[in-house]
Amino acid sequence: ATPRKPAVHHTMGGLKIDTEIHVINKQGQVIQGLYAAGEVAGGLHVGNRLGGNFLTDIFTFGRIAAEIAITKNC
Repeated sequence: ATPRKPAVHHTMGGLKIDTEIHVINKQGQVIQGLYAAGEVAGGLHVGNRLGGNFLTDIFTFGRIAAEIAITKNC
């Protein structure tokens, strides 16, 4: 658990990512060495979300991105 407090913020939309957390460009190609996790990446809550919904995405995809970056020596 983490402490929560009210805040004003919104990030609708976000960067498109693949299963290895690479950012995908408008042509559908991976941008090598660029990863996105958490609220900056589009996902399940893209159209409308409540604050805090992305905590599991942040932790999960952040860890995946770090592991991939380390193994690929980024």
